[in-house]
Amino acid sequence: RTHPWAQAGLMIREGLEASSRHGTLLTSPAGGLALEWRPTARQGSQEREAIAADALELPILLRLTRRGNTITAAYSTDEGRSFQTAGDPILFTPPLAKVLHAGLAITAHDESQITEAKFSGLRIEVLGR
Repeated sequence: RTHPWAQAGLMIREGLEASSRHGTLLTSPAGGLALEWRPTARQGSQEREAIAADALELPILLRLTRRGNTITAAYSTDEGRSFQTAGDPILFTPPLAKVLHAGLAITAHDESQITEAKFSGLRIEVLGR
C-alpha cells in the first residue's frame, strides 16, 4: 500500500513498447481488481472494475487466457477451486500478433516508493498449437 494506485497482476501484451496493445488483470488498494486493456497501439488504455476495493479479498488467484484474438480475465478467491470472470472477454481488432509476451506486472505509481507484491505458482500454458 505504497500508493492508492500501486498495482500488481498479470499481463499479456503484443510488444515490450509502453504503447503496445495489452490485456492486464491488476489489483490495487484504490481500484480493487480491474481489467485494463489497450485495444489500439499508441492509444489510451481502457479499464473495467471487477471487484471494488472494499470487497477485494487477498490472496487472490488471477488468470488471463488468450484464444485467438480474445483475452479473457478470471479470478479465484477460493484457492482455485472455482473461477469467476472479470467482465466480458476483450476482442482485439485487428487480430493480435501470433506471438505475445506474458508475465507479471507491478508498479508503485510513485517514483519515490518501492512496491512489493508476492507472486507464486505462476504457470504459462500453451494449448492447442
